Amino acid sequence: LSAKAFIGFVIAAGAGVLLYSTAHLKSGNVAEFVCYMLIALLASQLRVSLPAMADTLSVNFLFVLVGILDLSFTETLMLGCGAVIVQCLYGESARPVRVAFNICCSALSIALAYETYHSLPPVYGHLRIGPILLGLAASVYFVVNTVVLAAMTALSERRSFKRIWVEGYRWSFPYYLGGAALASILGWLN
Repeated sequence: LSAKAFIGFVIAAGAGVLLYSTAHLKSGNVAEFVCYMLIALLASQLRVSLPAMADTLSVNFLFVLVGILDLSFTETLMLGCGAVIVQCLYGESARPVRVAFNICCSALSIALAYETYHSLPPVYGHLRIGPILLGLAASVYFVVNTVVLAAMTALSERRSFKRIWVEGYRWSFPYYLGGAALASILGWLN
């Protein structure tokens, strides 16, 4: 029961974020968005294996970070959630509730990471802190995404949240920070 309530809460909160984004639809450069979206959809099938993890990681988050730098809030959500949809439909278990949960978890993670990056100015005095802000946004994205997934697993399998999170996700944090560094370089070149 608690797992179903948690899943319902995440889906409702993520749906709220998605509805908010559709009400505030804007695009700075449609051609740029379409290019990013096509690449993200194609890359959503790529997965990286880390030696310390039993599971693989998707490269979707890298496109989310680039979206945070270059795209509007709605475009970044569309890019990230679109990649999650393709990844879920390509995977072996495309149950509707699981797909909805993954999309909404992603929407929450993207929204909080986007707000983290855009809530502070990228220049502090004479110092450019954009890359630091992107690292902070990547950290927020990592924490929200992995905490929600670990909580859902802990509730549905009646296992220790701490054990699931520490054993299953902590090793991927450097991957997120590396992605933030790569996205910062790409943003600087752009």
